[in-house]
Amino acid sequence: MEQMIAVTLDFVQNETRTQAPEPMELSLLVEGVVDDLADLGKDVRMSGSESVTINGDPILLRRVFVNLIQNALSYAGRARVSVRIDAGSAIVEVVDDGPGMSELDLVRAFEPFYRAENSRNRSTGGMGLGLAIVHRAVLAHGGVVQLMNRPSGGLCARVSLPLR
Repeated sequence: MEQMIAVTLDFVQNETRTQAPEPMELSLLVEGVVDDLADLGKDVRMSGSESVTINGDPILLRRVFVNLIQNALSYAGRARVSVRIDAGSAIVEVVDDGPGMSELDLVRAFEPFYRAENSRNRSTGGMGLGLAIVHRAVLAHGGVVQLMNRPSGGLCARVSLPLR
């Protein structure tokens, strides 16, 4: 119950956060998240990184990439992350080789408290707020987040953010 309350309060705090955007090097932020998780023994690595500067809230964006990478690690055991510029946007992709998601789960994944893993076992899934936080944080930065099944298997989480 305490965990549920803490996660819900965190969700509400993120919803009401009014931090002014600041210029930041997105690739360094993402690489920092990858390095921190790798230092904890997680199978995560950068598969490509391009220097990308955006205006953003570094605390909120760090939360976005921690959530996406931890999801890949939880469901697939490893994650590969890339940062690049494409068509005037900063693109961050987190890919895994896990089971992917059903079409219904892909549609509903960003809804608060929705869990694709429906056992209700906290050791096999969270509270259903991680992707809702990701979605709202990316929208607050003028961006888009997508989840797509990969043709070769696994999932790709793609975040597109406007360049500075």
